[in-house]
Amino acid sequence: MKKFSALFLLFILLVYGSCKIAPVSAQGEDDAGAIQNVIKTFYEWSGQGDVSSALKMLSSNFSCVVGGKTLDYDAHAIFLKEGIDNRLKVFANYSFYNIQMVSLDLNGNNAVAVIELEWKGFDVNELKHKSGYKDRSVSLGKENGEWKITSILIPPEK
Repeated sequence: MKKFSALFLLFILLVYGSCKIAPVSAQGEDDAGAIQNVIKTFYEWSGQGDVSSALKMLSSNFSCVVGGKTLDYDAHAIFLKEGIDNRLKVFANYSFYNIQMVSLDLNGNNAVAVIELEWKGFDVNELKHKSGYKDRSVSLGKENGEWKITSILIPPEK
């Protein structure tokens, strides 16, 4: 009987503990979905080589550090276009896929999302399929009621 009581008490504590996790508000869920959509859209369009559409996901106040240099919106637009042009010289059928938001820190009209994504393409020089994995930290802000990417932390290539 003691064994049953101990197991029952453990079960009750586990259920009670899982109920104590703070629920996400409906607004938070809406924001999380919108944020995930902005990030996914940005990377899908970037992977497809659609620079103008990808740039629509960025804030006009966008900045990021690449190779030790801080890039504003205009400089990042050039960096993105050059990166895509260089990628098209090497890869056919390049795309980002399996874009997952690992964590989200939502604070009012600001958010930081940690994402993982995979890429794949056909290397036209080596004549073989290649793929890889990337992780990013993406900062966002709400502008006129819409989420926009304000910064992307691009870690050094592994």
